[in-house]
Amino acid sequence: MKSTSRKKFIYGALLGFVFWLCGSLLYHFELNASIDEQTVLKFEERYQDKSAKLKKDLSSFQKEIHDLNTEREKFDQAQKLAKKTNADYFVYVNDSLVLWTDNSISVLNVVDESEINDGIIFLENGWYHISHAHQDDSVFIGIFKVKNQFKHENEDLVNVFSEDLMNGY
Repeated sequence: MKSTSRKKFIYGALLGFVFWLCGSLLYHFELNASIDEQTVLKFEERYQDKSAKLKKDLSSFQKEIHDLNTEREKFDQAQKLAKKTNADYFVYVNDSLVLWTDNSISVLNVVDESEINDGIIFLENGWYHISHAHQDDSVFIGIFKVKNQFKHENEDLVNVFSEDLMNGY
């Protein structure tokens, strides 16, 4: 009787160890998924292209907004550009946010232009590329998502790179 219990214990422990070992290997394999050099180069090229395009689009947006009269016209123009470029735009006048195309990006209601640096920044839910331009008392900001970075992940919230940058990968 004692021998049977001992065998069951050893088989159970061995089975548990095998499952633990499989889980560890799968977890390690998932974390160390290899990315080939071509994918990285294509990602970098897309990122650089999109960054340059954002700077150019922001400059034209700045000129277009300046020529419009009503807030509605300005908002419609910003929405149209955001949809076309898959980026978002914000306008601050006298350091206060007056126009935005997306409220899912966590930005400040008040901005100090001296604290804005073009390039990659981390906001509440991800990594973004930001560009800005200044005109009189206005600051124009263009931004696009590089990668999601949620505090908690589930099937709906996944930390992945932007589809625009990883198209097809």
